[in-house]
Amino acid sequence: MSILEWLHDETNGISTAIAQSCKEHRCSLKVDGISNCVIVKPESLGDDGSKMCDCIAFWQRQELVVAVVELKSKAGDARDIVNQLQNGCNRASEWVRSSGEKVDAFNWLPAILAKGWRSLERKVLRNCRVRIGKARLPIMAKRCGTHISQIVGE
Repeated sequence: MSILEWLHDETNGISTAIAQSCKEHRCSLKVDGISNCVIVKPESLGDDGSKMCDCIAFWQRQELVVAVVELKSKAGDARDIVNQLQNGCNRASEWVRSSGEKVDAFNWLPAILAKGWRSLERKVLRNCRVRIGKARLPIMAKRCGTHISQIVGE
């Protein structure tokens, strides 16, 4: 079973968190015109005590893409953002393994989209990484309204 099928399977409890868009407080990740994409809002699955990213987009293209996204309409603390993205990556990794797929077979894209950036915030985030398995991945910093294809294209 593919990850997209697994996410829609009602027996795992995740299908209730599937959303049509990735949007919070006037900030969004655009996914219009994209097929084979499932957006999950992990916070709607209940509170396990950890701060979670706003959405996780699973996109089946030539390669499998997982975009773990935090949306900010105003400035936030870089450490909190990194923590939220790491928690989202951990949760998405669990789902990928549960679906029977291999975590390293996916193209992982941790990203924060914000209305505006202070140069210090951007510099701090540029030096931060999230861990997926053994890989340490940089966090992309983009503006609200960026299309998922622009994130994947980098």
